[in-house]
Amino acid sequence: CISASGSVASPAIVVARISRCRPMNSSEPSTAQVTRKVEPMTTAGLAGMLLTDTDRSRGAILYQSTAPFGRRRFTIAHELGHFLLWRHQMSAAEGFRCKPDDLSRGERRGMTQHERQEVEANRFASALLMPATEFKRAIRKRQGHDLEHILDLAAQFETSREASARRYVDLHDQPCVAIISRHGTVARIYKSSSCLFWVDVERGQ
Repeated sequence: CISASGSVASPAIVVARISRCRPMNSSEPSTAQVTRKVEPMTTAGLAGMLLTDTDRSRGAILYQSTAPFGRRRFTIAHELGHFLLWRHQMSAAEGFRCKPDDLSRGERRGMTQHERQEVEANRFASALLMPATEFKRAIRKRQGHDLEHILDLAAQFETSREASARRYVDLHDQPCVAIISRHGTVARIYKSSSCLFWVDVERGQ
């Protein structure tokens, strides 16, 4: 009921069309109508790939086999976004090659075409796996801000902790910030648009 050959470019509009076509309660994003296969891979340095042609007449999604379940789901949805967001330009001769950093990329000034595409694919994946209405309802059932809320939401929506934290910050009614650290070092900072106060921390600290 939706193909890759349309002119729609907005992640939110594409997801809305998909949600009208099929149930959204499956454990994996359904790609049967637009791609031929979804398979694991072991290619080092990549989170996922979309193998396709310039006309998007076919597609195959590959995801990192060693990634946790929630991360694999987000990767599959991210690559599906590249397939359906028609204006996206392939990053390789065989399609799209996405690194781990691409799946956590957020809005910033002066983005390249590639970076903008990755942000849009992330927005698509978030909207597909964590629909705004349902996610906001789940947030509002929990009072205030708490890390446990994000962990609960990640389990409920079967998404990664980081993707859930980013969606939590984007959709929470109150200003909030999520700081993601790796091995004791700040990796990424997600700040809600309504958050006006200064965050005195930088990546790499």
